[in-house]
Amino acid sequence: MVVVVAAGAFTFDSRHGLATFLRTRIASFWQLLAPRFTVNAAAAAIGYLLGTLAAWFETDLLIGAPPAGAMLGGMLCGAVYLAYAVAVTALAATFVRSTLGAVGIALGALFLLPVAGVYRPISNWLPSALANAPVDLLNGTHHLSHYLPAFAVTAAVSAAALAIAVLRLRRREI
Repeated sequence: MVVVVAAGAFTFDSRHGLATFLRTRIASFWQLLAPRFTVNAAAAAIGYLLGTLAAWFETDLLIGAPPAGAMLGGMLCGAVYLAYAVAVTALAATFVRSTLGAVGIALGALFLLPVAGVYRPISNWLPSALANAPVDLLNGTHHLSHYLPAFAVTAAVSAAALAIAVLRLRRREI
């Protein structure tokens, strides 16, 4: 759902009139992407955190409190991964003009990345490692420090995706 909503925000070039209006009012394409990225990433993270807090509350009531450190670490990993998904969607939207096309490219990238995780030496470095982190942290399989390489790669790839999206939008004709 996050990818679909974000793709709708990033495909402003799909309507010629809107694209012309926006492009004539900005000094840099970063001014178009930054608010869209921030709002979508924040909304995804807030929704995820509220849902996880509700599940944490219900779990505590019904079967006992899960470890607080593991829950907080899992929420951090999930929020970072969602911000990465929004950055990938921003980049995907620069390859096509339609929302559906951007959704397809972004979901394809997000679904194919875990396939690279079968190669064990890089699996802990991939952003997709953060998607499983909440379960592994609660099970005690890993500690939060195990995910530091994935955090670093995810932050770097997210920043690169946004920078490339700005460059691609700058070169795109209306």
